[in-house]
Amino acid sequence: MSVRRGGAGFSGRSKISAEDMGNEEEAMPKIEARYLRRLSAVYERQSTLAQVEGNENSRLYQESQKEVAHRYGWAENRIIAIDEDLGVSGASAGRAGYQRLLRLIREGQVGAVFISDVTRGGRDPVAWFQLLELMVQKDVLLFVDGRLTDAHDSAQQNVSRRHGKRGGGNDKT
Repeated sequence: MSVRRGGAGFSGRSKISAEDMGNEEEAMPKIEARYLRRLSAVYERQSTLAQVEGNENSRLYQESQKEVAHRYGWAENRIIAIDEDLGVSGASAGRAGYQRLLRLIREGQVGAVFISDVTRGGRDPVAWFQLLELMVQKDVLLFVDGRLTDAHDSAQQNVSRRHGKRGGGNDKT
């Protein structure tokens, strides 16, 4: 993955510190207008229909990322929910909602992607890092669990912990 340092898309800093990611009491970084002019895409996924039906709290929490986007400055009409993959396993990158997200990013329509957890992005490590690379190429911000993550910095926990740098985990869903 080619990594471009700096230019993380918010004023006053070139990188996000660990303190910024872990301390929600701190002031939220100001998002630059070039991102706010584009869509914020809230990507939602649960692996099975049983999870969708039996774990409403997970779905509601994923939906709450729309409120996070609004708090960061996106107008309500610039926030879209991509929820076609509720009930679809993340094992394959061929999911309809995921493909829609990729298309919107490639077309330059997306300024930020909001996900509740990196595992919601899918379980395919190749697809995950291709998404990160595309986001870097198209200058798209990544928010994980309400925290701005610098997709340009592969050393950051929320970018790198998902595949191969985190122990254990069930990667079947």
